[in-house]
Amino acid sequence: MMMDGYYHSEELTRATVADGVLYTNDLGYIDEAGRVYVLGRKDDVINYKGIKIAPEEIESVAVKCDGIVDCACVPVKDAVCGQVPKLFVQIADFVEYDEQQFFEYLRASLEASRVPVAIEVISEIPRSSNGKLQRKKLMEQCLQ
Repeated sequence: MMMDGYYHSEELTRATVADGVLYTNDLGYIDEAGRVYVLGRKDDVINYKGIKIAPEEIESVAVKCDGIVDCACVPVKDAVCGQVPKLFVQIADFVEYDEQQFFEYLRASLEASRVPVAIEVISEIPRSSNGKLQRKKLMEQCLQ
């Protein structure tokens, strides 16, 4: 079952549906055992010096660090690199956050190209009522 198109939006329909195929902009892969892995959305991918980075690659490591309750990574424009990763983190209550120590953890756990250039602590990572990360809100915040 597939949708016929977007309601009152022929242009968006033409950009999304072609020859009976729905292009979702989801990125992922199928492993040797036939398991499907969804990595994220194409429009969320960070293009760092031509290297494509799914924000989830960074988030899945960052959230494992003690004291990090939630996090979200977004692309930020950069004159030299094209885009660089910026990480927003929500810290657990009553935890003393040490940014230098957190950066050291990330450098030890991620490839150099995936280490965020900036980390911003915020009170809460924006999520929808069903818990879906609202990455666009954070990207808009970076533009302000």
